[in-house]
Amino acid sequence: MKADELLEKYATGLRSFTGANLNETSLIGANLPEIILRGASLNVANLNSANLSHSDLSNASLNVSRLSGANLSHANLSRSNLNVANLIRAVLMSADLSEVSMVRAELLRAELSSSNLSGANLSESDFQEARLRWADLSRANLSRADLRFSVLTAANIKGANLHAADLRGANLSGVNLVDAELRHANLNGANLQGANLRGANLRWVDLTGADLKEADLSDAKLSGTNLVGANLEGADLVQTSLVHANLLNANLMNTHCSDADWTGATLTGAKLHGAVCTGLIIAELNCDWIDISPLGDRSQVHNFEKPTEIEQFFNRAMPIIEIIVDAPLDQSANLALASAYHQLSQVTGVLAAPPNLKRSGRKTTLTFSVPPNADLALTTYLVTLPFKAATTLEPMLKTLLKYLHGSISPTEGEQAVDVYQMVPSSKQALAALRDRHYWNDRFFQSPIQVYLTNSHRQRLELYQSPGFGIRGIQPEAMHSKSPLRHPNVSAPDTLLAFIQGTDSPGK
Repeated sequence: MKADELLEKYATGLRSFTGANLNETSLIGANLPEIILRGASLNVANLNSANLSHSDLSNASLNVSRLSGANLSHANLSRSNLNVANLIRAVLMSADLSEVSMVRAELLRAELSSSNLSGANLSESDFQEARLRWADLSRANLSRADLRFSVLTAANIKGANLHAADLRGANLSGVNLVDAELRHANLNGANLQGANLRGANLRWVDLTGADLKEADLSDAKLSGTNLVGANLEGADLVQTSLVHANLLNANLMNTHCSDADWTGATLTGAKLHGAVCTGLIIAELNCDWIDISPLGDRSQVHNFEKPTEIEQFFNRAMPIIEIIVDAPLDQSANLALASAYHQLSQVTGVLAAPPNLKRSGRKTTLTFSVPPNADLALTTYLVTLPFKAATTLEPMLKTLLKYLHGSISPTEGEQAVDVYQMVPSSKQALAALRDRHYWNDRFFQSPIQVYLTNSHRQRLELYQSPGFGIRGIQPEAMHSKSPLRHPNVSAPDTLLAFIQGTDSPGK
């Protein structure tokens, strides 16, 4: 079919040209919206600047065709062939390109936002500066593709093959790259903020200077990866393989690195304030010093003189506070407890997360994980504040705080000044809550036990209320000298031994 014939018939209202042979046809600038060219042959055709919006080109063949500046928005190109096609600056917004073959196609500055490219073969194609925001690239083959400075914000690239792809300077913020194949890819300076890379293969990838803030890299494979100067602040690195990875001067502040494999990795100069590094495999870890300053400005540096010091530092656990209440948690108590900790978090800014709750038949266990940069003594006092036992715990916890900061000896505990500047406002906030109809006095007046577990997994019974775990005996009936009338509080020497076994970040 000739171009003139097609344009004539289209002008009369005919839209279906299924299976038409239009090889080497020139339709430059043609206005053909909603045309049906299903299964048509348009190899080496010239469709530059043509309007093919909402058209049906499914199963069509457009190999080596020219579509520069063409409008293919909302078009159906599923299972079509556009190998070596020229789509520079083409508009393919919301187009269906599922299972399309676009090997070595040119898509420089093309608009593909919200398009469906699932299962597409895009190997060696040029997507430089292309816009693929919210695009579906799941299971697509992008091996050796050029995606430099492209925008893929919030795109779905799950399970895609990006082997040896060039993504330098690309914007991949918020993308889904779960289980994606990225071996030998170049992501130098790429933006991967908030991206989900769980289980992705990033072996030997160049991530120099990349921004991976709050990215999920759990179970990902980064063996041999170059992360020099990369920003991983707040990233999830749980069970991540970083074998022989280069993290020189990387920002790992507030990361979660539990059970990761850092064998042979380089970590010198990394920023680690607030990082949770537990259960690491650190054989042959190369690390002369790390930055543990809160601002990452090297104002506080931790030097490692011996390999044994590295192992001790990186095998710490997150401190834990356990409160065991000798009463079951009911609905009103649960509401009061949530309200109390919400108020304390608002007033103090210390309680970042609610406790884990475990309810048995007659007891309730509250478990708080304490961030490495948090004050264990102050956090302990705040989480016990809703309970009647807090009045007994207060002087002992003041002493604990002083021990943690190394300013007094155990014998000077009675001389400790009030360092809890935020306590009065916390007490006022709780006093206001106690007037609410849902406040459960019975639960908060119940006996409690308090346990601390430090970063070396040492556990200490810090406090036990009188009569904890005992039933059937009224407090007023107890003899004045009975141990049931006196709280069990840790002795100063026991407490000091526990504190000495705690590594405090920044110390």
